Parts: sequence; C-alpha cells; structure tokens
Amino acid sequence: MTQPRPALPSPTAAPEADVRSDRIIDWLSASDRNAPHVLRTDTLISVIDRFQANQDLRLLPVLDALGRPCGAIFERDMRRLLLNPYGHALLRNPAYGGDLTSHIRNCPTADIAQSIGETLEQYRIGRGTEGMMILRDNQLFAVLTNRRLALLAGEWEAYRARLRVGRADQIENAAQRFEGEVASLGRMMDKLSKMLESDAAEVAERSTQVGTRAAAVATAAVQTSAHMEEIAGRGRELAGALDSIAARTEEARNAAQEAVALVSAGSARTADLRVSAESIESVIDLIGEISRQVNLLALNATIEAARAGDAGRGFAVVAGEIKLLSHQTATAANRIRAYVDDIGHAVDEVSGGHAQVETAIARIAANSAEIQGAVTLQRSATQLIAFNAAQTHDASRAAGVDADAINGIAQSAAERAGAMLVIAKRVFDGAQQLAVESSHFVEQIRVA
Repeated sequence: MTQPRPALPSPTAAPEADVRSDRIIDWLSASDRNAPHVLRTDTLISVIDRFQANQDLRLLPVLDALGRPCGAIFERDMRRLLLNPYGHALLRNPAYGGDLTSHIRNCPTADIAQSIGETLEQYRIGRGTEGMMILRDNQLFAVLTNRRLALLAGEWEAYRARLRVGRADQIENAAQRFEGEVASLGRMMDKLSKMLESDAAEVAERSTQVGTRAAAVATAAVQTSAHMEEIAGRGRELAGALDSIAARTEEARNAAQEAVALVSAGSARTADLRVSAESIESVIDLIGEISRQVNLLALNATIEAARAGDAGRGFAVVAGEIKLLSHQTATAANRIRAYVDDIGHAVDEVSGGHAQVETAIARIAANSAEIQGAVTLQRSATQLIAFNAAQTHDASRAAGVDADAINGIAQSAAERAGAMLVIAKRVFDGAQQLAVESSHFVEQIRVA
C-alpha cells in the first residue's frame, strides 16, 4: 500500500524582474517549485513511470517520511531499463524493483536563503551534471535541472550586466550633478571668500574702534569708582552723625518721660494740698461755729451778771473777756479763711500750670519720637546710599577690569581678523583648486 506523500512547502509567486534580488528564491519559476519527486518507500516501477511520463525529466528527488531529500535518481541510470522492452516486466518482480536504495545518488543542494551566485557555486562544488535541489528548512522546495541552471546563469549575468549599465548611467548622472554642484560650490566659495575678506576687514576696523572706546570706558570707570568711594565715605560719616542724633533724641525722649513723671507726681501732691486746704476750711468753719457759740454764751453770761448785781460784776468782766476773745477768734478764723482761699487759688494755678507743662512735655515727647523716626529712616536711607555707593564703586572697578578685558579682546579680534583675511585668501585658492580637481575627476570618470 502506497504511503501518503509529505506535503511540500507552498510556493510563492516570483517577483518581477526589475525588483529581483540576488537570492535564488526570487529566480525560481512555478515549474521549478512543483517538480515531481518520490518517497524512499516507493517502488522502482513508480520511478520508471514518472520518467516515462515526463521525457524532459533528468533527476527525481527521493524524500523520506518528513520530506527531507535522501538523494536523487538520475535519468541516465534508468535509461537501460527504459529502453529495454522487457524492463517493465522485470521491474514488476518484487525481488528486483522493490527497493530504491541502490539507485539513489548524491545530488547537490542549496538553501533558498543563498544567493544565485552561491547556488551556482554549490552546483560547481558538488560536481553536478543533471541538476540540483533547493531546500527550505531541510525540506525540498524546488528542483533545478542542468539546463535550467544554465538559463539561470545566463539570466543572472544579463541581470548583472543591466545592473552595471544602470549603475554606469547613475555614475554618469551623478558625475554630471557632481560637476554642476562643484562648479556651484566653487562659485559660492569664491563669493564667500570675498565676503569673508570684507567682513574680516570690517571686523578689524570695528575691533580697533571697540578697543578705543573700551579704553575710554575704563578711564571713566576709574573716575566713577573714585567718586563713588568718596560718596560712600561721606555716607558712612553721615550715617554715624545720624546715629549720634538718634542717641541724643532718645535721651531727650527719656528725659521728657521722666519730666512727665515728675509733673504727674507734683500734680498728685497739689491734689493732696487741695484736699488739705479743704480740710482746713472745715476746721475754720468749726472754729467760727465755736466762736459764735462762745459769743452767745458770753452774752448770756453778761445778762445773768447784770441780773445778779454787784455779785455778778466779776462774772460780767470774765464774760466780756470771753466775748472779746470770741470776737478775736472769729476775726482770726476769717483771716485764716482768706489765707486758705489764697492757697486754694495758688493750688488751682499750680494745677493748671502742671497740666500745661504735661501737655508741653507730651508734645516734646511726640516730637522727639517723630524726630527719632525720621532720623531712623534717614539713617537707613543713608546707610543704603553708602552701601549702594560701595557696590557702585565695586561695579565701577569691575567695569574698568571688564573694559580692559574688552580692549584685550578687541585687540585679539583684530589679530583674528587679520588671520581671517589670510584664511579667506586660502579658501579662495582652495576653491579654485577644488574646481580644477573636480573637473579632472569628472573627466577621468567619463573616460573610465
């Protein structure tokens, strides 16, 4: 019973000739990929039948059960059996035609990933005469006969010739473009060299001007630095004076606060004196009341002494003296009241004076505070001015240093500009030489 044949890899369509690569797979036709084959387990008579069915068949690949080639059977080895009229009957004998091993020969092989040149080299190395097998993953993919290989070799050489012609055309076109671009580049370099020469001269002139101006800036920076240093010194002195004024103002403010405290204490004592004066008035009123009572008693005693007659004369004299003393006491009390009233008016005047003094001292303290605040602000502003003046002094000094550096750079730029002039001349000479060499190179390519 015949075993099923292993499936061969499915062929893919060949690309167009103008997009072919050098890989052998791109040069295989459909008939190459669908070449007949037999299995190692097939009989010899099936091999003869395949050769008889295809008169152009020169080799028949023999595959194992996995589709891997074991070798090939060549038409030249089967020719005597094909020409023998009794060969077909002989092959039906199981003892003679049942095994293909003795008829299998080595056949050159190549992988589809190889180039067509490598494939032809493999065929040469393998000493092929009838054809070769093309493999993919060690399985049969296509079969190329000797004639087909010769045709492929001719097509390959023709294809390479077309590639060389196309490449020559590309080289010619590239040479023409190169010649045009070199000519354009030469003209551009000529123009650039002239521009470079002009710019270098201008840079040299400007560098000289910058150097002159930098020297002037350096001189002005030195003068500014000296002036700002003097301003900074005066500012520091003014800040010191303002510090002294602030200290004296603080002392005056403290003295005013102490005076306010003393005046406040005096006002308190004056208030106490007013209270004492009011107490004295109370006592005077009591003395006046006592004097009136004594006077009334003296009057009653006089009346009673008059009634008593001679017996009451001494008592009447005493009553008169008491009445006189009471009158003197009332007079003294009135005088004391007058004095107390004067003291009260004086106390009121002192209290008013104290209030005015307190108001004046309060104004002095407020003015001192305002003066101290203004002095503080002025001191801060003066210190800031002194600081800024010091910074400006440092900046002016740095500007002088930078101006000197700019002057040095300007001189260096002038020297570089001179070097640029030399380079511009060299660029111009190089452009002319490049144009000559490029023309010579293009002529050599065309002659080649």
